[in-house]
Amino acid sequence: MRKLIVFLTCVTSLVQAYGQSLDFAIISDKDGFVHVRNSKELSDINIIDKLQNGFVINYLERDGYWINIRYEKDGKEFSGFIFKDRLKDINSFAELQGRSITPNEFKISSKNIEIVLSDKNFIASEHLIVNQKNQKSLIELIDGKEIFGTDGNLPKREYKAVEVKINGIKVLLPKETLQNLFEPTIEYTVANYDDKSQTLYIRCDNSDGSASYAVIWVIEKGKFKQRCIGVAM
Repeated sequence: MRKLIVFLTCVTSLVQAYGQSLDFAIISDKDGFVHVRNSKELSDINIIDKLQNGFVINYLERDGYWINIRYEKDGKEFSGFIFKDRLKDINSFAELQGRSITPNEFKISSKNIEIVLSDKNFIASEHLIVNQKNQKSLIELIDGKEIFGTDGNLPKREYKAVEVKINGIKVLLPKETLQNLFEPTIEYTVANYDDKSQTLYIRCDNSDGSASYAVIWVIEKGKFKQRCIGVAM
């Protein structure tokens, strides 16, 4: 019980410290989609993308009727503006209970869903590391990808696995959805479930003490759908 109280306190502290830069929501519009714009105005020439209902985004500051969003799509990062009332917060969905912690494993088990996260030591020789050109002591890329969880220092920990079972059936998360996510604090994991769309949202807030970020994995109707990352500003 004491571990769970500490866990909940830490999660609350994280949210208070990082604020809106680590907030996630789904697109929810009566038309079934929204247009993403590169400026805060209605125009046919500033539309840069179109997102369908249910797509997960990381949202930033609000400005009047507009809200700044960030997201990944087709392996690329995007940002832009949408109307602020076209979103539904992930935390509005029911949170799964039933948590247990061991040294290198965190489990959430509720109803017909089981989630097990584990981590391991980061071993540099198992990765391709590219240092920054101007500061050789700092890392720019690991395995060809931007790194999350450190300010350029060598990571100490990485994800080993995120295992999900729904109704006893294992859901496979693509290997690349765990790559470039370092210094995981697996005990800071929460999961929300939307019964209507049969969608599971698994969120983890990670940090090495300075470079903080949050990641959400989305599983819809028993299949992996999306990964979304937010970075503390």
